[in-house]
Amino acid sequence: MLQIDLPDIDNIKLWDEIVSNKRGIRREKLLQYRQLVLDRYTFYQLHYESLEEIAPLDAPLWENIKEDLHSCYGNNAVFGRAKKILLSSALKCPYCLLNRSNTLDHYFDKSDYPEYSVFTPNLIPCCSECNSLKGTSLFDDSQQRQFIHFYLDNIPDYQYLFVRFIIDSPESIPQISMYLQFQENEPFEQQIKKHFSCLNLLRKYRDAIIDRLPVVLQEIEIAKNGGMTLNQIQGILCVRYQALANTYKNNYWETCMYEGLLSSEEALETLLNSEL
Repeated sequence: MLQIDLPDIDNIKLWDEIVSNKRGIRREKLLQYRQLVLDRYTFYQLHYESLEEIAPLDAPLWENIKEDLHSCYGNNAVFGRAKKILLSSALKCPYCLLNRSNTLDHYFDKSDYPEYSVFTPNLIPCCSECNSLKGTSLFDDSQQRQFIHFYLDNIPDYQYLFVRFIIDSPESIPQISMYLQFQENEPFEQQIKKHFSCLNLLRKYRDAIIDRLPVVLQEIEIAKNGGMTLNQIQGILCVRYQALANTYKNNYWETCMYEGLLSSEEALETLLNSEL
């Protein structure tokens, strides 16, 4: 998981510029609802640390304006500039850290929260796959959030995603174990677990490691054939681990893969003695 910076965009100015480019009745209706929309912006900002308290307004209130509010998110030059800024803030999808960000997720979906259609703190860059999987299922049956808000949630910076390799013999294929393990009384534990579960992240990360591991094993083989010692190979792996940790933090799947290799000297020794 990777925290991203809240975009430095004037949301009132953005909304006013988008509306000013509308025409006719649509523009008049949007101007009529301007203060209500801005009040809802303020309400969102006041609940940055208590997002569960942001409930939708009664549906009848938006019946005559919902489509017009949605149109602000459509194909227009003003929002297009803001969208470019938002997408550039996270090249990798923060929801999965597997794919590139190519769209924006309405954290509170625009169907129930049309007033947040172009409110940038509600627009999180992500990949199409995660956007589709999340859909409108922000809350579970007990009204607890199931997904991380990557602008506003205080994501733990310690490692809680772990990869462990089990190698029974030099001839065996490394077995991969992945799990989540949190510090005691971690307040975001359940939400992170739900986030991983809803997006099938443990399975996806395991698949990514299975695809990446043959290259890593070949690198170890080349180093071994070149006469490098276990300590020297560990040094190379440590540099790669640190570079990934500096870039994508401690819970990026590839960072955890290298940490898993480095944490088991026995596994590395077995790999060095294997016919890769």
